[in-house]
Parts: sequence; structure tokens; C-alpha cells
Amino acid sequence: MMSAGAPRLSLNAIAPWLSRLASLIVVVILVGLMPDIAGIDPSQSILRARAGQQHMLTPEALAAVREDLQLDRSATERLIDWLGDALQGDLGVSWIDGTSVSEGIQQTLSTSLFLMSLALGLTFFLCGLGLLHTLYRWKANKLAQTHNSLSTVLISLPEYVIASVLILVFSIWLGLFPPYGWQSWQDIWLPSLALALPASGLFSRLLRDSLQRVLNEPWVITWLSANVSPNQILKFAVKRAISSLIPQISMIMIGLTGGAVAVEQIFSIPGIGRLILGAAKAQDLPMLQGGLLVLLLISIFISSVGLLIQQWILGHSLKSGKLISSHTTFSFTSSKANASPLTLFLPFYFLLSFGR
Repeated sequence: MMSAGAPRLSLNAIAPWLSRLASLIVVVILVGLMPDIAGIDPSQSILRARAGQQHMLTPEALAAVREDLQLDRSATERLIDWLGDALQGDLGVSWIDGTSVSEGIQQTLSTSLFLMSLALGLTFFLCGLGLLHTLYRWKANKLAQTHNSLSTVLISLPEYVIASVLILVFSIWLGLFPPYGWQSWQDIWLPSLALALPASGLFSRLLRDSLQRVLNEPWVITWLSANVSPNQILKFAVKRAISSLIPQISMIMIGLTGGAVAVEQIFSIPGIGRLILGAAKAQDLPMLQGGLLVLLLISIFISSVGLLIQQWILGHSLKSGKLISSHTTFSFTSSKANASPLTLFLPFYFLLSFGR
């Protein structure tokens, strides 16, 4: 016999997926309607980019461009055509040079993914060092309920500030690494550190707080009284602490994609972030549409994989709420109130508006 709470549990299980689907639909529609939302006449942008002269913007030339690109149709018709082509892998052509948007994104996406992978590896390495320090202090009975000031500083500084400091110290003062470029192995360290340091500060703070709560639960005292090895306790406690932070880890990984835009621009890295920023400045909306769509899909993929991993690790305990003891105020982060991917769209909309 089905209990009354079964429908509620079922709704809670599918709510995160429904929110991701709704966000995807909304943002895809906004991206598809970007030329109309931005209030930019596509024919003027295209003709100005191709001719490079203001006096060439004659009514006859503008009419020819509109007829060539079929811009005289309604926004709904153009949105349907764009969605149909996008589902087939065709994101259109650039307004500036007429190159394929899909090919341009493919050429730059591999660079960005490589940079983000290196930054993620450095993030886990730095957090691992902080984790070892926390475990050592617990075994020495010196673990206090305080925050590391270094992690606070790293969290408060954005990526472009850290990138500027790294260039000043390691490139200008010490001369150890080049200040820009993407040609050799020496070029990868400063951009990776610029992305990894803020992420590691946030992750280490979350992991330390979660681990402190777990180590203060009653079962730890019970296991110590039963002469269970401290290493075994720490192994289980770390698993408990990390499993509850999987949604936050997913958000940190998604944050690396946003931070890569500024870092790639500062270090002159030919990645998708720099491509999107350049497209926004040049009002090349097809290239901007394709880049934002790819970043959106990457973000939703990371978030979905994180949700599946958490459900796989915790299983029934995640739904029953019995994984955390009753005395602690710690609770799992709900997936219902995820930050909307609209934040990927809004900065470039304002950049287009102020650039007119």
C-alpha cells in the first residue's frame, strides 16, 4: 500500500531535473532571441563589420543584407529556424568574418576545457593539503571551530585580481613565467593558479566546516570508546563530509567556466571565454549565441552529474534524512534553489547594451 508521503518524495526527486530543464528552455529561448532583445539591427552590425565604413550604411545596402540573411522575418520564425539548426549542430555563421560558429567553438573549447581541468586538479591538490592539516589537528586534539584567514582572503578576491597579482609577482618581479600566451608548458601555470586559488579557498572552507560537524557527532565518541582506529574514523568522516558537499563541488566547477572568461582575456588564451567576450564587444551575436549555449550545456551537465553521484553515494540516506545526527544543525544543500543559468546571459546583455 502506497503511503501518503510517496508522491511528495517522488516530486522531490524529480524537482531538480525539472528545474534544470526549465532553466535550459528559458535560457535557450533568450539566447535565440538575443538579436531582438539587445535591440541591435543585425544588418547594420554585419554591414559595418564587413565594409568598415560608416558611409556604406545606405538603405539599399542594408536592404540587401536583410534579404541575404532573411532578417525580414519575424522573431518567432527566426527563433524556430535557429533552434532547428542548433539541434543539428549548425549554430550559424559569424557576422564579422562569415566563419562557421560551430567550428570556431570547437577550436577554442578544447583549450578552455584543458585549462579548467588543470585548474580543477590544482584545486583538489590544494584542498587535499588543507584536508591533511585538518585531520592532523584533529588527531592532535587541536581542531578548533575557527576559520582559516587565508581561505577567507582567497574567497573574497575575484579571478582577475588574483591573475593581476600573479603576473606582477611571477612575471614582472621574478621573471619565472611569461605574462601571457599559450605556447608552452610555462604558460599554463599562472592561468591555472588564477582559477584554482579562489576555488580552493571556497572548497577548503566548505570541507573544513563539514568535517568539523561530522567529527563532533556522537558516533565518533562511540567509535573511539570501542577502540576503533582513528584512521578508520577519519576515513569514514571524510567520506561523510565530502558526500554532503557534492552539489557545492559542482557549483565550484561551474564557477571555473565563468572565471575562465576573465582569465583567458588577461592571459591572451585562445579559449571559448575569450571568444565569447570578443563576440560581445564586436556585437557578433551568432558567435555569442553559440558560445553561451555551449557554456550553458556544460554547466547543466556538471550539475546533473553531481546530482547523480550524490544520489548514488548516499542512496536512501539522502531521502530519509537519517545520515546526519539530530544534534547538529548541518543539513544537505537542497537542489531546488540552484542559481539560474540566466546569470550566463545577463552580463553579456548589459555589455551589448552599453556598447551601442
